[in-house]
Amino acid sequence: MTEPPSSSSPDRSEIHELRAQITQLQQAIAERDRRIDQLERDLAAARRAATESQVVLDTLLDRAPIGFAMYDHELRCVRANAALVQMIGLRVEELLGRTLSEVFSEPARAIEDHMRSVLVTGNPIVNVELSGMVPGSPNLRHWLVSYYPVSDVDGSILGVGAIMMDDTTRVEMEAALRESEARFRGLVEHLPIVVYKAEIADLNRTSYINPQIEALLGYTAEEWLADPTFWLSRVHPDDIERLLREQELVYDGAPLPSDHRMIARDGRVVWVHDESVIIRDEQGQPLYLLGFTQDITARKRAEDAQRFLAEASGILASSLDYDATLARIAQLAVPRLADGCAVYLDQGDGTMRIVAGAPPDPPHAGPGRRGAPAPPTPRGGFCIT
Repeated sequence: MTEPPSSSSPDRSEIHELRAQITQLQQAIAERDRRIDQLERDLAAARRAATESQVVLDTLLDRAPIGFAMYDHELRCVRANAALVQMIGLRVEELLGRTLSEVFSEPARAIEDHMRSVLVTGNPIVNVELSGMVPGSPNLRHWLVSYYPVSDVDGSILGVGAIMMDDTTRVEMEAALRESEARFRGLVEHLPIVVYKAEIADLNRTSYINPQIEALLGYTAEEWLADPTFWLSRVHPDDIERLLREQELVYDGAPLPSDHRMIARDGRVVWVHDESVIIRDEQGQPLYLLGFTQDITARKRAEDAQRFLAEASGILASSLDYDATLARIAQLAVPRLADGCAVYLDQGDGTMRIVAGAPPDPPHAGPGRRGAPAPPTPRGGFCIT
């Protein structure tokens, strides 16, 4: 006879449930192991990426043409690249673990003040100009420095980063340029002629003119420079088109000579001789136009008088009809020598009779543009008796 099963022995359902739990536990362990393996692979990949990033960063910093350094809260250097130590004339070992005040007296104080400000405010300070002496260099050096906070992933400030660029060449070039301009002004402002510079993009825009322009035309240099179109508005209307055509030739590089008329403040017509040339840099690129202007009014008047006398002599010798001859001479005088001309004949009884004349030459109306010069003042009468 079979005995009934003991109450302490598991039945089949319990065994099945136990096996299912064991299977689930094994699966969970396998999943855990898989995740651990994946985490280890991810961690290894992250370490490789971090190492590669560090190598890239180290290479970038070490080979960058700008200086870089990092300082902790006590303003001690924890990192510096080769470019920075070269700029300040030291070795990396002389900077690491030390403050700038322990290395330099000036400009260390100004730099550390900026670093403290960044640590307190968390705001960067950019493009600060600094100057100072460095070991091994007899000349003053100039730098352009920017400071910025270095933070961790939580935003806590770990220290201060500094980026430094050697600005000595630019500063020295600007100083040399200022000195050159001062010498240029000192020279041209004492010459007996007008000297000017014009912008290469617009040759009609004067960027410099010496004070002699006031003696020539009655306008100050300040008035001349205040209006970009001032030069063109002072050119005699009859000469503007020719001058603008000639102006295009200056780009060919040869000096451009020109004789033309200008209108002075008091309305006088002033003949000038002008020569200009484009100044170029070492690469041949145009920088500006440089020119000079001198008064040739007396020479032009003498030339006109000589031509008038020569032509008048020819007219007088060409005919015995003095009425027609004198009329031609009167017409010849206008407008070359006068605005109007009258020829008087002595009657022998104390009276005079007009035998020939030429009416006044009407003033030139000009192009009617804003700033156009006023009509020339009368050049004086001309009378033959």
